Amino acid sequence: MRTSARFGKLSVFFGVAALLAAIAVTEAERLRKPRVGYLLNWMDHLGLIRYPDPNQIPEWRPIGPFDLTDDSALKWVLVYSVCFSIWAMLIALWAEHKREETVGLALGFILGSLALHIHGFQYSMSGLLAGAVIHAAIRRAQRPNPSIERTCPGKPGHASHLKR
Repeated sequence: MRTSARFGKLSVFFGVAALLAAIAVTEAERLRKPRVGYLLNWMDHLGLIRYPDPNQIPEWRPIGPFDLTDDSALKWVLVYSVCFSIWAMLIALWAEHKREETVGLALGFILGSLALHIHGFQYSMSGLLAGAVIHAAIRRAQRPNPSIERTCPGKPGHASHLKR
């Protein structure tokens, strides 16, 4: 008996988010011009930053881990894309273990794999193969054991004490 599709929907959500983030990163890297701070210009347009006082002396300082640049923003979106795709695939497998409806599970798993494919073919294929092995193990564990049914007393092929 199948249960609700709550994990399947969550898997599809993470898969779509991963795919959109992966496409955004690749398009931003393709269209970005070097030495142009799009993020800085956007934040200036919103009024989130202010220019330094012209009377101050400019100084050099190293970039810290929490400084926001275009490169660091793209790297964080890339990290989120990979994490979301892995979560989509893992949640899809968990939902299969919980015996949810398979439409959402397959879609979430495929979207997560597509997001990994944008980053590299080998990542996508590794995820698909690992998912196939885990899915086969889940299906094998859920299948009833036919040897139990053959050894049951009573009618042949009828095991009254087993729930189906």
